[in-house]
Amino acid sequence: MDASYKITFTFFDSIFVVLFLGLLFYAGWWANKKQHGDEDQFFVAGGEMGFWTNMATHMATQIGAGDTIAAAGLGFTMGFGGWSYTIALAIAFILFIFFLVKPVRKLKMYTIGDILLARYGRIMKIIAGIILPTMFITSIAGQLVGSGLLLNMFGINLKTGMIIGAVIALAYTITGGLWAVALTDLIQWVVMLIGTVGILVPVCIKDAGGFSNIVNTLPPEYFKITTYGGWELAGLIFSIVLAYGIGTDVYQRIWAAKSDKVAKQAILGSSILFVVFGFCGIFVGMAAKVIYPNITPESALPLLISEHLPSGIRGLVLISLAGAVLSTIDSMIHSGATVITIDFLEGIGVKLGEGNRLKAARISTIVLTVSGVIFAMALQNVYSLLLWGYTIAACGIAIPVLGGMLWKRATKEGAIASCILGSIAGILWQLLAQESVLPVELFGGGVALITFIAVSLLTKAPSQEQIDSIFIKD
Repeated sequence: MDASYKITFTFFDSIFVVLFLGLLFYAGWWANKKQHGDEDQFFVAGGEMGFWTNMATHMATQIGAGDTIAAAGLGFTMGFGGWSYTIALAIAFILFIFFLVKPVRKLKMYTIGDILLARYGRIMKIIAGIILPTMFITSIAGQLVGSGLLLNMFGINLKTGMIIGAVIALAYTITGGLWAVALTDLIQWVVMLIGTVGILVPVCIKDAGGFSNIVNTLPPEYFKITTYGGWELAGLIFSIVLAYGIGTDVYQRIWAAKSDKVAKQAILGSSILFVVFGFCGIFVGMAAKVIYPNITPESALPLLISEHLPSGIRGLVLISLAGAVLSTIDSMIHSGATVITIDFLEGIGVKLGEGNRLKAARISTIVLTVSGVIFAMALQNVYSLLLWGYTIAACGIAIPVLGGMLWKRATKEGAIASCILGSIAGILWQLLAQESVLPVELFGGGVALITFIAVSLLTKAPSQEQIDSIFIKD
């Protein structure tokens, strides 16, 4: 058995797929009708989002192609050791609740560029408007590769699968904005819950001879969660915190929640779901190791779906996996378009009225999606490019954003120096210290943090007006 193994697809499977797509497009249509051309509705859902929708869109955005398709392969190869990422994701998200939800909610903005503008001035907003879209483009490209690989399991050409994923996600995102993204995320989350947790995992456990047989068959190291060393685990959590620090999608969902309580509860609920879904993907791979010990890791998921699920149910599980990929693509398209419109175009001085701002955002969704497709098709290693874009953004921008909200003494000079030296440090560490146990995020982020504090203390303190723009009194 090899990675080219294909899943048999029947008419009954197609029924589930058609119904699923119909629900997604209906959600986009409904969201478009709801917003009535209101940019606040398009960018942050008017601040009206309830708990279930907010939790679902947080969770669905973070669980993307890598977590759904590759998790089974990780479980097949290393067991619970592959679960560490989603556990670290949950820990970082919970830290976000305690330190940042309240100050972020007070700001009532649209992007982190708005935060940088208020705290440090226009230069940092422009820097964010240049760096972050490149990260979104490569993120979209990486997720499109995931959609292509997923559809390739069913005999669809890889590039055709990428285009299909792009067109579907773009169609409802461009019309309905964050409401469309969030509602489709909710639909996709329900389908993921039914297809993965409710069907695939129980079937795999049963066909592997039960939980006890899996435990008795696999070696003990498959059941060790702490396969990372101390530095690696610290770097993993720190890197995710930095990722949230530049996560426009995270901030938008916090602003979209209808209250502080809903924002906090939604993040807590999604953190629990990270761990649950991470476990499911890993355990499916472990079951595959018991049932088919001699296959390649890449074959684990398609083989289990094809050989152990009946016709019709296969279609439901397929759309649960497709939903995970689409829910990340649509969020990257929407958040990236928001950054281009508000941080880059308005940052360089383009005057956009309310109507034109919405038009610019929709045009930006098309530009981002097309760019993501081109990158996904043209580059042999999209994930390598994604890593570079992420390194520059996380090591360069995250510390000024987080520090600006948590430390009143932060200055513009400290932010600019931190951005430059943190990015350089991250790039050099990536090039010269690939074998080091010290993760690039820990090194580059550490340099950025030290620089940020030192330069801020050595330069003139910010004005009271700058401080009050972020540190809003209760």
